[in-house]
Amino acid sequence: MSSNNRSRLYKGAGWVGATRILMNLIAFVSTIVLARLLLPDDFGIVAIAESISVIVTSVTELSLAKALIQHSDPRRRHFDTAWTLNITRSMILGGVVAAISVPVAAAYGDERLVPLLIVLGATVVASGLDNPKVVIFQRNLVFWQETLLGVIPKLLGFISALAIAVIFESFWALVAGSVVAQVSRIAISYILAPYLPRLTFAAYRELLSFSIWLTFSELIKTVNFRSDTLVLGAFVGPTPLGYYSYGGKLAYLPVRESLGPIRQLLFPAFSLIKGEMYRLRAAYMQSQGVLCTLAFPIGIGFAVLAEPIIRLLIGEKWLPIAPIVQVLGVVSAIQTIENSQPLAMSLGRTKRIFTRELRVFLIRIPLVILGLIVGQYPFIGIIMAVVLARAAANIVNIFLNLQLVRDVINLPIRKQLKVVMRPVLASLAMTAGLALAQIKFETPSSSVEGLLALSLLIALGGLFYVGSLSILWLIAGRPDGPEREILGLFEKVWKRALRPSHR
Repeated sequence: MSSNNRSRLYKGAGWVGATRILMNLIAFVSTIVLARLLLPDDFGIVAIAESISVIVTSVTELSLAKALIQHSDPRRRHFDTAWTLNITRSMILGGVVAAISVPVAAAYGDERLVPLLIVLGATVVASGLDNPKVVIFQRNLVFWQETLLGVIPKLLGFISALAIAVIFESFWALVAGSVVAQVSRIAISYILAPYLPRLTFAAYRELLSFSIWLTFSELIKTVNFRSDTLVLGAFVGPTPLGYYSYGGKLAYLPVRESLGPIRQLLFPAFSLIKGEMYRLRAAYMQSQGVLCTLAFPIGIGFAVLAEPIIRLLIGEKWLPIAPIVQVLGVVSAIQTIENSQPLAMSLGRTKRIFTRELRVFLIRIPLVILGLIVGQYPFIGIIMAVVLARAAANIVNIFLNLQLVRDVINLPIRKQLKVVMRPVLASLAMTAGLALAQIKFETPSSSVEGLLALSLLIALGGLFYVGSLSILWLIAGRPDGPEREILGLFEKVWKRALRPSHR
């Protein structure tokens, strides 16, 4: 990668990183506060409505923004076509979501689903107004606008959700927050990238030739990962479903939000060097090592400390989600072993993404059904049976993605796994250390003492991980890898911080 592109990537990572820190803080506070103000039943009923809306809209998910990023020279007609396709699709699908509200409410025996789906249908229509011009920033590896597009809508959405939750203590707080965030994001996008759209389908063949397989894969993926919520809703009702839905969301939150800045850079970065296989292969391995080195302590550490975190931050009423967070928190970290999608998209191998999602679908759905059957027996329970089925399917999915990477850039699976061996071993050492530390610590009676004890446990976990990783790296002879990359980044930041300012 050229020094210019590398410099732009570092600057982009800085902007996206700052944005993510702010967004993570807002998301974390929002998740904790709303969980304290609302009931599991509220999260359950919204999960059903959102799953139906997302599945319906995924039928024609066009992925046009990715097509514009990957296109070698997008012109005005490409942006106009993307806007026209999006608004046409959203108007049709928004109407479908609203139209099925009555039969869906009848099927679940809950009239609250009627207004919920109507509002979500209107939100789908509004989503078609997205400004396609903002992809220019990503194409050029310029990410400062993400701060405005990410933080301001998130903050406005949280304020709206908080106000409704405090005043009405209603599930509408969960919906209002996302609606306000989406509408404000659309408005800001047109301020940042002024654009007056024109209705045209002139370039639809060029855009759909790239995105059509992403459309199919997105449909399969959405049905795959949302169907369990709909099926569980029919078996267990809104309150247990609320535990399941919120527990899954909380488990994935730390890794997803922490690594968002890096993952967001992968597709445009890989697209820049897609014609140079050696550099692309090296860039993939480099990013993979860094992602795993950061993800493992975050996701696994969060899983190990799930119970005290839940008790202290969101209250005793949410303790039933602790086993869900423990299982899926570990899975969220392990899934970082692969990042095949941005790689395959950068090479235009979207059909391979579809075939992968189809294989995952054919594996996951039978496992979820098996979980529903096994869960009828009292020794495990239906919720945990489905959680374990999800975890097993996700592990299988990792190996399918490793195969995809092997096929598109000729990188053997053993080399892909080799780069994560030290983070894996360091995470095991951290887990053992935290488990012993929790045995020694008694649960404090007051919230202040509890927070202090939890902070100490987190610090100990970090020391266990960094210490173990450093020892393993030194034993290996300090080879090139994620440790050296992360140290180099810290060294640059440190030198810049110490550099005297010139006026």
